[in-house]
Amino acid sequence: ISYYLSLYKSGTREVFMKDGATETKISDVKSTGALGPYALTMVGSDAYFYSYFPGNCGSPSQYHLWYYSHAAQTVSEVEFGFVPNYVNNLTAKGSSLYLKAENSGNASLYRVSLNAAVPTPTALLGAGNGLTSFDKFVAIGSDLYLAAYNGTIDIAYHCDSSDVCVEIPGASDSTWRSPSLFTKVGDNIFFIAATPTKNSQLYIFNGTSVSEITDAALFSDYQASNLTSVGSTLFFTATNSDGFIKLFSHSSGTVSAVSNTYPGHSDEIAQVNVVGAQVFFFAKNASAHIEVFKSDGSQVTAVTSLNPDGNTQFFEMKAIGNNAYFNATVTQKRLYKTDGTTVTLMSPAVAGEAANPHDLNVGGSYLYFIGSDAVTNEAVYKTQ
Repeated sequence: ISYYLSLYKSGTREVFMKDGATETKISDVKSTGALGPYALTMVGSDAYFYSYFPGNCGSPSQYHLWYYSHAAQTVSEVEFGFVPNYVNNLTAKGSSLYLKAENSGNASLYRVSLNAAVPTPTALLGAGNGLTSFDKFVAIGSDLYLAAYNGTIDIAYHCDSSDVCVEIPGASDSTWRSPSLFTKVGDNIFFIAATPTKNSQLYIFNGTSVSEITDAALFSDYQASNLTSVGSTLFFTATNSDGFIKLFSHSSGTVSAVSNTYPGHSDEIAQVNVVGAQVFFFAKNASAHIEVFKSDGSQVTAVTSLNPDGNTQFFEMKAIGNNAYFNATVTQKRLYKTDGTTVTLMSPAVAGEAANPHDLNVGGSYLYFIGSDAVTNEAVYKTQ
């Protein structure tokens, strides 16, 4: 089953479902005059999305959250008991949807679960907890991690499998800003947070307390990002002691420098993906040309040689099992696949189709993307 947002007639955008060879338009947002649909989110075989009417002349925006039941093949509105003036952070965890919804400016964390086949919202955190906003949702297994704001400071929160939500101990430093990128490695949760004097420091929560990851290889303001878990190792990008952004690893309490693909400069690493037991990513080589690289944590190896003159552009990368798919413009934008040894240009089943591939997404064992057909109309494609 595939769900996607697409253009329908006269440039309007709706939600479609494709089940086998059958394609069905399941939303009709435009007929209501609302904007959307947005934030299509899958929970099992069902889908959630929202639309809204923008506010004007002092009136608040009106948001509507919609639920599509694949079993019943019906669309219904999720009833909060009020019309939210803001909805965002739609996140699937288990059989439920989690989101932030605002009522007259007061935000709450909600869980939407099916009750007798009816999507029913339940507030988990909100003004009663002294909290005014929620952001940076990440579902990890049966747990949810997020940032909450109490009007003064940002706080990291954890909601367990029973939806008991508590502040992460030690994660309410009065100087923190925007804890995010929650990533699990073994029994530990890593995340980043900023302070008034430092950008994006890396922290570890061991289930009891929070501490900052520090190491002489890291610059004091090390701008951590791209947190990626591979087995018992965390990969992340950060600024080294010379002030250049490189790839690092953290394993068994030790930080190690991993990449130096562009010596004397920042490697400009992007699109870090787990492929098998390694990470694949875009980075600049010694000639300052972007290529695909891979690393197992001990060494970094160039995977592609598509950019000898520096004019090739790389855009997105997605991993499926032991392969990475990426789109790049050599002479024109095309889709490529690599297992780290061989790089293959993906040929369309029909000549002239699947041109200009973009919006790469993984669904099960398939890669889905938007491309142009022989007459330049956009369509949804998948790899075979």
